[in-house]
Amino acid sequence: MRAMLLMPLLLSLMACNTTRPFFYAVVEPEPVAAPQPEYRAPSNSYRAHYTHKALDDYANQIAMELMRNLGSLSKGETLAVASFVELDNSLNTTSVLGNQVAEKLIAQMQSYGITLVDYKATGDITVTAQGDLVFSRQLEDLASKQHIDYVLAGTLSRHHRGVDVSSRIISMQDRSVVSSASNFIPGFVVASLRPKLAH
Repeated sequence: MRAMLLMPLLLSLMACNTTRPFFYAVVEPEPVAAPQPEYRAPSNSYRAHYTHKALDDYANQIAMELMRNLGSLSKGETLAVASFVELDNSLNTTSVLGNQVAEKLIAQMQSYGITLVDYKATGDITVTAQGDLVFSRQLEDLASKQHIDYVLAGTLSRHHRGVDVSSRIISMQDRSVVSSASNFIPGFVVASLRPKLAH
């Protein structure tokens, strides 16, 4: 009698077990952190061998710093740009770099509205087989007197990484320095300025 009473209960339990889905718990292993490389302090021995910057960009930096320190010149005051010289005992040795820095600064300073004087212009055009010339470094070809209020000049100090460039604008009236700048040109930029042999 008891068995007959328990039979319906067992059948209902079996029916429930056949219709209920089974769930399985999947335990994923924890990710293992990759070993971190040992920290090394950055080396200061890196030297670049190429840059998109040209000498014009460094001349622009020099001009910007000079103008920031100068303020402004009075209307009608003139500026001449001299070759930059090597920082040695004589202070009269120039180079390809010294001449090119000066030439590029002429254009850079004029872009700020300054009146520049090119004292190497002879005032005449000399026609030769090689070309028509207006510049000279011979004193007899140049005007004995030229109205120049200020001169932009500078020195070059060379070392293994490049060249330190010290620039200044000097009053021709009392020799006072009215503006100055200090810049650096990398060695590989300087090396690219070496004149190539003519073929």
